[in-house]
Formats: sequence, structure tokens, C-alpha cells
Amino acid sequence: TSVFLIDPDRDLVTVLAAQGSGTDMIAENDAMRTSAMPAVETLLQGQIFVSDDIQQDMDTSQVVRSLAPSGIRAVVSVPLMASGDVFGALSVANDRPASYSAGQIAIIKEVSTSVSLAINNAKLRETLDRNSQALQLLSARLIDAQETERKRLSHELHDEMGQILTAISLNLAAIERKLPADGDRTLRTQLADANAFVASLTDQVRTLSLELRPAMLH
Repeated sequence: TSVFLIDPDRDLVTVLAAQGSGTDMIAENDAMRTSAMPAVETLLQGQIFVSDDIQQDMDTSQVVRSLAPSGIRAVVSVPLMASGDVFGALSVANDRPASYSAGQIAIIKEVSTSVSLAINNAKLRETLDRNSQALQLLSARLIDAQETERKRLSHELHDEMGQILTAISLNLAAIERKLPADGDRTLRTQLADANAFVASLTDQVRTLSLELRPAMLH
């Protein structure tokens, strides 16, 4: 008994599992060209391949005939399918020619359905694991990009905006000092309000800068 994976795009057939007579000729992880296995064309059409006697059947491939020295005579290969596509085959062989009845072939076909489901589920889990790892990597990159941008904004707020607000505050203070003691009280009130606005904005910028890039995070 053996399970094959078929990749027609790569012209490749790989043995996923093999047990029993003939494993000295066909073993797990062996790979061969689909062109060396005429049965593959039948399987890819979703049809069952049957050879009642590989020693007499000239339509069988060299790979199948190579099993003859192990005593193999009859071979049945059933396609493994997922979503209507053939991705492999379950092959059963026997040392007696014409040894598989229609009922036995039906049982092999039924078993192949379970094998197809198991392999397809394993592939889906493998794909899910790969996608999960890729998602984790992308998430890490996104977080890193966000932290880099937050750090840049924090520095801009703290350094550039902070310097501008400090300069405005100094200029307002300089203007206030140049005003006569008995100058326009309205103007002094407006300068005081402007100073208060600048001071408040400075505090807000400082707070926002710290929230974007907390010292503990740094």
C-alpha cells in the first residue's frame, strides 16, 4: 500500500507513505516524473486505475513493472481529491493477479476519501500555521513602524515645537518689558493672555510628547 502526492505543474510524483511488499523498490519520500507513470493521466482525470497483472499489462509504467520482482501482480490506484482537484493517489497492490473485485475496489475508494480528508486537513493546518507566522511577523513589523513613527513625532513635538513655543514666550516677555509702566492696560492684558495660552500649549505639547513615547517604554 502506498500514498502518492501528484504535482502535475512540476511533473512530479512523491511517495508520501509506503508499507508492505515493494517498499524496497518504492519507499517514502521517493520522487519520480509523472511522465514515467502513465497511470497518473488516468488519476488526474478523477478515474481509478486498475492493472490486473502488471507482468502482462504493457500499459503500466516502468515504475509499476519494477514492483514485479517483489511479487506484486495486481495494482489498484484511486485518486485523492480535494475541492474537485486531484492531488494524489492511494495505491493498493497484491501478489495475486486479478485479485480485486468491484466490491473491494469500492472499499479502497471509500478509504481514499478518508485519506484525502486527512491529508487535506494536514495541508490546511500547515497553511494556517504558515499564515499565522507570517501574520505575527507582519504585526511585529507594523508595531515597530508605529513605534518608530511615534518616536519621531514625540521628538518633533518636544524639540521643534518646544523650541518654537519657548521662542514665542521669550518674545512676548521681551515685548512686555518694553511697555511703559503706565502703558495701555488692554495691551498688557492681551500679552498676559497670550503668555497664558503659550504656557498652556507648552504643557499640552509636553504631555502629548510623553504620551507618544513614555520614558518607561523607552
